[in-house]
Amino acid sequence: QAESQVAQSRAALLTARLAVANQENTLKSLISSDFQSIYRVALEPTSAFEIEEIELDVIRSWAAGLTRRPEMAQMRLDLQRQDVEIRFAKNQMFPSVDLTASFGVNGLQASYTRLFDDFVRGNARDKSIGLVVSVPLWNRAEKERLRTARLSKEQLLVDLKRLEQQIQIEIDNAIFTARKSLERVAATKEARQYAEVALAAEQKKLEEGISTSFVVLTLQRNLTQSQADEISAFVEYQLALTQLAVAEGTILDRHNIILTGEAEPVFARDY
Repeated sequence: QAESQVAQSRAALLTARLAVANQENTLKSLISSDFQSIYRVALEPTSAFEIEEIELDVIRSWAAGLTRRPEMAQMRLDLQRQDVEIRFAKNQMFPSVDLTASFGVNGLQASYTRLFDDFVRGNARDKSIGLVVSVPLWNRAEKERLRTARLSKEQLLVDLKRLEQQIQIEIDNAIFTARKSLERVAATKEARQYAEVALAAEQKKLEEGISTSFVVLTLQRNLTQSQADEISAFVEYQLALTQLAVAEGTILDRHNIILTGEAEPVFARDY
């Protein structure tokens, strides 16, 4: 059984080395655009991973998501554009008064030579000024355009409300996942520590001749699995924080990328 366990461990080691090599190549491709220059460079972690505990507040995250998400910014622009369309449609239903003016030079002579001379000298000038009053009678087209514009705005408000709820749900799910992932990190860390203690005790028993190598190998495998579970929980926690930042629209802030020229926040309840 011990020899079988050793063979299984050797096979698992080969698989793990293959996975490490693949992940190193992936990381190298992210580090540098010249893969050939760092092809033979060995990557070694300089420190163990550390848990970054972030205070999670649903209300604060909702406020961030409803103001920072790009979809919300686009929806706000669409609403502002629709408001302009409604105001324009309303204005088309009112009477209009236009001031007109014209100035021209005529040629009134019988001969071409004298006609051209009058035109150049400006002897026969024509000037006019006036007012044009337009009073729409039925306004059918204008009323239909206004009705369509108002319906479009109502649809945009429905879409905005649906988007707000979607963002709130995404943030709530991300926060719940982050909290549970953090709890899992603590649990797997505790399990790994107990596995280390159990292995150390069993190795001491083996040295004293009251245990077997098979039991030690089994506990080593248990410790390896506990370490893998702890790392997996850490990765899930980091992914949950990233997903929360995406849901909040603050993913750029985490990388110190700042965009200017943001629009004023507009919510469905403001209408």
